[in-house]
Amino acid sequence: MDIFKIFDDLRYFKIEYNEKVTDDDIMLIKEIIADSFDLNKKINIAKPVILPKEIEFDCEHSQNYASMYLHTKNQKGLLAYVIEIFDDMSIDIASAKILTVKNRARNMFLIEKDGNFCNNIKLISKKLTQG
Repeated sequence: MDIFKIFDDLRYFKIEYNEKVTDDDIMLIKEIIADSFDLNKKINIAKPVILPKEIEFDCEHSQNYASMYLHTKNQKGLLAYVIEIFDDMSIDIASAKILTVKNRARNMFLIEKDGNFCNNIKLISKKLTQG
């Protein structure tokens, strides 16, 4: 899955599957996407297990972007948990590359350098690893 910030807070999501997706799967995906736009709905996200050594921060990635790499065991709700923490801290993800291979998540996030990310690396790490 790829996530891109386009403009005016619009996002583009690209989802690819290694296996054939059934019509039932497509209906479920459409329902999940539609529900995600209902801001009145709140879900409980289980805290995934993330070890400190599984997170890498790079505030010098480029002139405008910092990066965070997350290489951990694939777990239900992992991406939702990371995004929830970023949203709570007003950290804006410009782009994300989400990849799962052999039950391992290998995720890369590009984050806009706006002061909330690089100034809070220790807090972000603590929230991701300890909850």
